[in-house]
Amino acid sequence: MHLASGDIWKIRPEAKLKYDEKFFQLKPINGYITGEQAKNLFLMSGLPPQILAHSRALADRDADGKMDCGEFAVAMHLIEMKLKGFDIPKTLPPSMAAPAPAIIPNVPVYRASVPIVPPASVGNLVGGFGRSGSPVDKPQRSTSVSSQDSPTGVPLL
Repeated sequence: MHLASGDIWKIRPEAKLKYDEKFFQLKPINGYITGEQAKNLFLMSGLPPQILAHSRALADRDADGKMDCGEFAVAMHLIEMKLKGFDIPKTLPPSMAAPAPAIIPNVPVYRASVPIVPPASVGNLVGGFGRSGSPVDKPQRSTSVSSQDSPTGVPLL
């Protein structure tokens, strides 16, 4: 099979949105779903377990047995392409190696680059926290306690 639109393995934004919605429906914990959650969903495709296992292995880049949103999108796309009649590749195609970040529905994405420029006073901190000389050079306040330190005039113990 051949698609005229270019690289079939590249995950299109509309597909990524669909995969992300499915991922968040699985209620990830700390940004991950378990291998069991993924397996149960993938089995619903009707594909043989060995095909699904290969798809999961390709997608699970760090081989930790759980999936983040990007890994899940890769696995879903591989499965979807197999359902359309394409053979799943032996190795992950370069266009799938680093999928786009999660697209969370109804949350705007801000991609503006804002330069971070430290205030001028921060530069003074680098060479000794803005102090010149030693703390010994500066007069120190006495730490002894006297009746003058008490609001009632009674010596403190």
